[in-house]
Amino acid sequence: MAKPDSALRAARTATFESHRSPWRAGALAVAAAVALATWPATAPAKDQDDRIDVATLDLRSLLDPEVEAVGLREERASGAAASVFVLSAEDIRRHGFRTLEEALRAVPGLFAYADGLGPMVGVRGLGLLGDRSTRLLVMVDGHPLNDSVAMGGSRLGRDLPIPMAAVRRIEVVKGPVGSVYGPTAFAGAVNVVTASASSGLELAALGEGAQGAARAGEVSALGAGDARGVEWLATVAGYRTRGLDWTFPEYARASPPDPAGGRVTGRDAGHSLQSYARLSWRDLTVSGSCGRWRAGVASAPYSSLLRDDRNALEDRACFAQAVFSRALSPEFTLELRGSYDDALHQGSFAYPPPPDGRGTISDHGRDRWFSAGARATWDAHSGTRVLVGTDGERHDTAQRASGAAPGDPLRPVGEASIDRTFWTLHSYLLLEQALGSRLVLHAGLTFYAHELFGSRLTPKLAAVWRPTRSDIVKAIYSEGFRPPTVSEALFDDGATYVANRSLRPETVRSLELAYERRLGSAATLSASVFQNTYRDLIGLASVLPPGAPSPEQAVPSDFRLTAMNLASLRLRGGEIGLRVSWRDLLQGWAGLSVQSLDRPDQPNFPALTGSFALSSRALWRPLTLSVNGSALSARAKDPVVSSLDASARVGPTFTLGALGSIEVPGARGLSLELGVENLLGARRADPVPGQFAPLSEIDGPPTTLRAGVRYRY
Repeated sequence: MAKPDSALRAARTATFESHRSPWRAGALAVAAAVALATWPATAPAKDQDDRIDVATLDLRSLLDPEVEAVGLREERASGAAASVFVLSAEDIRRHGFRTLEEALRAVPGLFAYADGLGPMVGVRGLGLLGDRSTRLLVMVDGHPLNDSVAMGGSRLGRDLPIPMAAVRRIEVVKGPVGSVYGPTAFAGAVNVVTASASSGLELAALGEGAQGAARAGEVSALGAGDARGVEWLATVAGYRTRGLDWTFPEYARASPPDPAGGRVTGRDAGHSLQSYARLSWRDLTVSGSCGRWRAGVASAPYSSLLRDDRNALEDRACFAQAVFSRALSPEFTLELRGSYDDALHQGSFAYPPPPDGRGTISDHGRDRWFSAGARATWDAHSGTRVLVGTDGERHDTAQRASGAAPGDPLRPVGEASIDRTFWTLHSYLLLEQALGSRLVLHAGLTFYAHELFGSRLTPKLAAVWRPTRSDIVKAIYSEGFRPPTVSEALFDDGATYVANRSLRPETVRSLELAYERRLGSAATLSASVFQNTYRDLIGLASVLPPGAPSPEQAVPSDFRLTAMNLASLRLRGGEIGLRVSWRDLLQGWAGLSVQSLDRPDQPNFPALTGSFALSSRALWRPLTLSVNGSALSARAKDPVVSSLDASARVGPTFTLGALGSIEVPGARGLSLELGVENLLGARRADPVPGQFAPLSEIDGPPTTLRAGVRYRY
């Protein structure tokens, strides 16, 4: 190995000193380096050992990447009949995104929020409290991960069963795509495309520190190759966190304050394990994944006891899938799919023992389902494309709640359960017709049938027009719907939740006009206006069961939760974005979305969202420096808890992150990284559901220093 030069020795010294000095000092050092790197500079000479040369990549792959999620085939994002944003593996590495939620937070038009139970993502202003992102479809290579119980997992954080090391790109479709995927793509769709067999070997060890101490660590390994015509990929990742220290002002204001200062320490400690493997031989691809996430709960939702170790969540998701795809002729392709999924959610919350309380209440939800489907595609020489397919699923769901007196698990306090076996059928038809070289018309129709909640037809119409080689105009009309989940409609535990079998499915109608212009060879500008009309949105409400005290005399533990059709909304907005690829001097994007509602009091609705991400190798080619940020305008709190607090809104937020990564000279494939999240130490509060009273909001994570080492071969 070559002897490190003075620049490398200085980088190592700075890394060592950052562990001895305050965390903020390390954060400011990274910020100063990023600011210097993005200042105009002359590009240095090419390093022959560099594995990724952005300057030599196909320009279209940077400014107009491929996407599969819209038309169920690979096509350029500019020609897809939807608003699409794509994050590449290089984008993920350059900015150090460690979870799917972190990556989606940087996508223009999306915003992230949390309530202490897990991360969630809203699309164009729609972010329902406690939703667990059930209105955003999450897929792996087109395989949906959303389950029918939907009581816990969002598949956006550490509960995603796919390690981030396996991700080749993330495709984000904004707006309903029910004409392709059915009810789970109510607000949009996210397709995680996994790495290719040429990815080689990658090993990583990553760490996090905050509040003056080491807080979390992660290790991952990925291997891929080709052995006698069989392409293979395998990856595994493990993560563990000691949790953070949280301060809840509502508990500090109690009389007497409990705990002192409202401070809770390390109660959200947790760990996860994720694995994924894939084999491909000729026309057959077999893949499988399994992930498990377990963590404590720092807050005390649903009137549970604060600082009790029994408050905990666990999520497990596994799937196995086989896909056979063959081109029977140059124009005709047939694809067959079969899969099995197993999703488990568990939660436990502590209450005073009987007879004064309910003891420990445990919720257990499980969904196991078989899927089978077929898809046929005909591409005619006349510019006509026809795709027809059908997917059937058979679900076996179970959800149970039980309570027991502490120290006596054989003495039940209350027990209830639901067990449902049902089928769903999803059939779809996509038509595409090119009229000359500049205009393409799209039409889609889905028929979705649910044994428990009925059936519905969902259409889509779109046109993509290229008036010049540099301009693209899209006009899109799409619909979506979402039936209630099994938990929302049928669960009744006799203690905390009441069933509502009269729930109506949610519906949405969307209109959008989008424009995109290529600005020379270095940038693309996009703009759009849209209107979404939502009806019968489902949310949780607090009710008093029969025989309970009057509302004036009731205490929080007297209330029960039930799902109800709470709102119908009309949302109008506009979005503007810019994507830049200027050699190694500057790579990145920025976007701003502005939207308005006909109900300005809607909780957790930001009228403005913005995000940006920039990276550069201008200083020295082995060194990549990046910065990213996101902003949200003020949002209303849940009216149930805002009446208990002096403020009915959470203030605007702006968070900034930075990362520096250096490829070690003389050590091919070895890189070191140092970064910081929430660089400015800004307070980022999110509103929480009314069932979290007395809490009305929860802060985001504090300034967090990140360091890591990666080896790629």
